[in-house]
Amino acid sequence: MKKYYGNYLGIVIQNNDPKARGRVKIFVPHISPTVYKNWNEIPEDKKFKFLGGNVNSDLNDIYEDLKLILPWSICASPITGEMSSGRFNATGDYASISDSSYFGLSGFQEGEIEIDKTITTGQQNLEGIGEKEGNIYEKYRFRVNDAFNDPIANNNNNVNLFSFEYAPGVYSNKAKGAFAVPAVGSHVWVFFHNGDPLFPVYFAASYGDNDWQGIYGGAGGYDYPGSFENVSLSANNIEEQNLDYYKNKYVINQKGGTIEFVNSDYRESLKFSGYSGGFKEFALKTNVEFSPHNDQRLVQEDQFDTVKGFRNIYTGRDLDYITRGDYYQKIGNFNVEAFEEWHDIVASIANIKQLFEIKRANAYEVSPYLKLTSTLQERVGSFAKCPVCEGGAGSINFAVNNNAAFYNPGAAIRLAFFDPVALFIPVSYRIGEFPNITYFPNVTECPVCNGTGLSPSSMDGIWQEESQKSYDEFKVLYKDNITKLAQIEERMGLGGNHIIDITKNKIESIGLVMNDFGSIRIDTVGKMYNDAVTVTGLGVYQHKKESPLIEYVHVDDMPGGTYTMNVANRYNVQVGAGGISLKSYGRVDVSGTITNIAGQQVNVSSENEVNILGGSRLHMEADIVSIKNRQNGQVLIDSNFGVNGNAIIRGGLHVEGELSVNHITAPTEFQETEQVILYGELVAGMPIGIGNHGATVPALATPNSVRIYAHSHQFRNLPLILTGSNEETREVGAINNTSSLNVAAPIVNSKKG
Repeated sequence: MKKYYGNYLGIVIQNNDPKARGRVKIFVPHISPTVYKNWNEIPEDKKFKFLGGNVNSDLNDIYEDLKLILPWSICASPITGEMSSGRFNATGDYASISDSSYFGLSGFQEGEIEIDKTITTGQQNLEGIGEKEGNIYEKYRFRVNDAFNDPIANNNNNVNLFSFEYAPGVYSNKAKGAFAVPAVGSHVWVFFHNGDPLFPVYFAASYGDNDWQGIYGGAGGYDYPGSFENVSLSANNIEEQNLDYYKNKYVINQKGGTIEFVNSDYRESLKFSGYSGGFKEFALKTNVEFSPHNDQRLVQEDQFDTVKGFRNIYTGRDLDYITRGDYYQKIGNFNVEAFEEWHDIVASIANIKQLFEIKRANAYEVSPYLKLTSTLQERVGSFAKCPVCEGGAGSINFAVNNNAAFYNPGAAIRLAFFDPVALFIPVSYRIGEFPNITYFPNVTECPVCNGTGLSPSSMDGIWQEESQKSYDEFKVLYKDNITKLAQIEERMGLGGNHIIDITKNKIESIGLVMNDFGSIRIDTVGKMYNDAVTVTGLGVYQHKKESPLIEYVHVDDMPGGTYTMNVANRYNVQVGAGGISLKSYGRVDVSGTITNIAGQQVNVSSENEVNILGGSRLHMEADIVSIKNRQNGQVLIDSNFGVNGNAIIRGGLHVEGELSVNHITAPTEFQETEQVILYGELVAGMPIGIGNHGATVPALATPNSVRIYAHSHQFRNLPLILTGSNEETREVGAINNTSSLNVAAPIVNSKKG
C-alpha cells in the first residue's frame, strides 16, 4: 500500500460517528479511490467547494458511495488547558477523574452550599467521587430559580417565564480540552498516521475567499491587515493611507454564537454575540451589553457593584424591586467634619441674624437645641411709662357733682359733663368751672407697674439700635466667610441630592400588619369639672358635670412598619387640590417654634374633648366671634371676667356679689312711698309747713303739737323689685339657670316691697 506522509486538504462527507467520539469521513481527492469508472479521467476541473445540488457540486454524483468506502478520521485537537481525562496526585500515587479538591470524596461537603444541608457525601453520583460544586445545580432536584416565579411567595408583580433557566454546564468529571465536530462540507487538513491512507487524522480547517471576506469584509475591511505591517518607507506606494494604523482581529464563529477579538489600533475589543443578537462587548472606552429579549441573572451569595462615575438607569415599564433584608440608600459624600465646620461658621452668622433690630431684650435660651434668642442679645435703653398709670400722669378723674367722667391726656381737650339739674342733658364745660382732679390709678397703687411708673413690657420703649444688624456690618461678615464656605462645600462633594420625578402615583406600604393596639383609654365619666354657676335659694355655687377622662396608653412597636425621616434643614410638601389626609390609630404630634395653620376654613373637632393651652397669652380675633354651648347651657368663664368694651346681655343677669356701676340708664317707673304721719310746731308769722326758716320772732308753741294726716309721695325711679331677703332675690334669679330666655319683668307703677 502506498504511503502518504504529507498534509492534504479534504472535505467532510459524513460526521455522524456511531461511537460519538468526534470522528468524521473525509474525501481527499488526491488520495481517495475512484468510485466511478474513468471519473478521474474526465478532463474538466472538479468542483469540490461544498455539497448540494443547488451549488452544482461534482461530489453529488459520488456522495453516497464515498460514505460507504471512506474510513473514519479521528481528531487531533489543539492543546487548550489541562487536556486530561482525570487527575493524578504524585504524593498519594492516586489517580481520579474527580473535579473536587478531595480525592475519593464527594465534592459537595455538608454545609458548603446553602441549598440543602441535609445532603451527605456520595449523593451527587453513584461512584461517591467528588464533583465540581456547580454540578449540584444541574440536578433537577436542586435546581435554582430567581424570585420571580411565585407572585404570592415573593410579593412580586411580574412572573418570569424563565425563572428556572439557571442550570449551568460545568461538565463535571469530564475530559478537559477543546471539542468540536466539523460540519459536513467543511474543508479540513488531514495527515495519515504512518502514511496509512486508512488511518486519517484531521487537525485543521481551511476557508475559501468568500469565507474570509465574510468575516473581514475583504482587504478594505476595518480589521484586515494593511499597510502598517507591509509597506516600508522605501516602497513606491508610500502615500498609501493608514501606515501607522495596525489592523487585525480573531474570530471564533459558530451557529450558537460568536467570539470576536479586535486587535486593531483604537478599536481593541472583545465581543461575545449570541444567536439572537444579544452580545457583551468589552471595548476600548466602554463595555456594552445588549439583550434583544429577556435578561436575567441569579447570584446565590453577595454581589458588589461599584460605579465611580455617573450611573443612569432607565426602565421602560414597571420596576419590581424586592428586598428581603434591610434596604440602605446613602446619598452624597459623608464628610461629617466638613458639614460641622460649615455649620459652625454659619451658626455665628445666624446668631447675629437672630438679634432684634433694637436692643430690647436679654438673651433667653431653653436648651442648646432650642435657641429662642441670640446669645449676643442684650437690653440697652429704657422702658416706656406704664400705659395704665402713665408714670404719675395717668387717667384723670373729673368729679362734677358726683357725676364722673374720665380724661385721657392723649385725647381732645373739649369734654362734656352732665348738668346736675337737667338730668341726662349734656352741657359744655365752661371756663372757671373746672372740676376736682384726681389721678387714677395712683402710681403707688398701680396694679400693672407695682409703683415703678414704668411699663413691664419692652413695647414702646426707647432702645438702642443694634449696630450688628446694619447692612455694612453684614456685608463685611459675609465677605469674610464666603470663601471659607466655598472651600468647605468643595470638600462635601458634588452630590447629596435625591430627586424623584414621578408622572403618576407613588404608593409606599411600610409594614405587613397594621398596629391597631389601643393607644388611649377612656372613662366616659372620669372627670368632674365646673361647667356652670347655678343660683339657688341658699346662694350661688359652682355646678360641676361629668366628662370623659382620656389617658395615653403605652403602645408596643410592631417588628416592622416604622417610617422615620430625619430632615436636617427644610421639609417642603406641596399638594394639589386633592388634599392631604393624615390619619392615625394613635397620637399625632405637631410642634414648632412658630406653628401656623391657615386656610379659608379651619375646622377643629373632637368627639370628647378639645384643650387649647395658650401659655402666657391666648388671643382670638375675628370679624364674628361666637361661642355656643350646643346644649344651650352656660359658657363658663372659670375665672374673673373683664370686658374692655361694651357688654350686651339679651337675657337675665344674676350677680351674687356686690354690683357697682358709675351710672344707670333705665326706663322710668313711678313709685310710691309708704304712708307716714308727720308732727310739727307753729311758727308765728310763717305758713304752716315752712318751719322757722326766715323767722325773726319765734312764737311760743309746744313741739310736736301739730299732727299732719297720714300721706305718701310718688317719685320717679329705676324699674325694680325689692325683696325681703337674699333668699327671695335668689329665687327670682334662679330662672337664669335654665336654658330659656329670661326676659325683664314689666314696669308696674305701684308700691315696691
